[in-house]
Amino acid sequence: MKVKFWGTRGSIPTPGNSTNMYGGNTTCITVNPDGDDFSPLIIDSGTGVRPLSNMLLAARQPLKLTMLFTHSHWDHIQGFPFFLPAYHPENQIDIYYHPKLGGKVRDSLLNQMDARNFPISYDKLKAKINFYEIENGGDFKGIRIKTFKLNHPGSGIGFKFQKDGKSLVFLTDHELELNPSIGAGWEETEEFCRNADLLIHDAQYLRKELQHFKGWGHSASEDVFELALKAKVKRLVLFHHDPERTDGDLDEISIELNSMIKSQNLPLICSPAREGKEIEI
Repeated sequence: MKVKFWGTRGSIPTPGNSTNMYGGNTTCITVNPDGDDFSPLIIDSGTGVRPLSNMLLAARQPLKLTMLFTHSHWDHIQGFPFFLPAYHPENQIDIYYHPKLGGKVRDSLLNQMDARNFPISYDKLKAKINFYEIENGGDFKGIRIKTFKLNHPGSGIGFKFQKDGKSLVFLTDHELELNPSIGAGWEETEEFCRNADLLIHDAQYLRKELQHFKGWGHSASEDVFELALKAKVKRLVLFHHDPERTDGDLDEISIELNSMIKSQNLPLICSPAREGKEIEI
């Protein structure tokens, strides 16, 4: 498997000199099961989906694409109207979302293309677009997928991707708590992440900041680091960067955590998610 980051930012796009290194686009990643760059699993369609769409069109061939949505908050869907493969009639796009989200994903995608919100209406999308529910996971393009209920306002789902004895866990917009009122708690999260080869986890805040954002559905980098160690994860990528977090800030977080790894000889690789980076699992 290969994962690529197209959008790493949380909440709102943050273009500018201070975010050039780690990226200013909102959530979008691809998971490539078989080496075919033009047939990946696409997770979420934040603004990072726009550069992805440009790459896909370079294939100059009909595309059959699969999109998985964690939830329907704006920063995870706002790039969809700019997803150019959706405008080509020879393409097919299968969209999956969790039934506990109801029709919110489908409605949110359609409603943002209402004339009051966007100049191009949904009926101008000429690709064959299908919507499906995904509850307990399944097999997609040779990858086994398991789902996980996120602790996030409005609900949402995370994913575990498994192939050839390797595993990737993607938990964006998930607040680590012992007994949350919405989704899974710390112990369930730890078990879901157990022995993952790669964990990509929401780390929008620092512990000193989290007291001001309790219940907003995001985690502190220090807590995510602790989770990765307890779950015996091999590699951790900090994700969903706060819009106020600069490249320098993310470097400082990375340096501090990696200093702990080195000084204590901990069995973990850790880094912030970086737009455009690929990781082979």
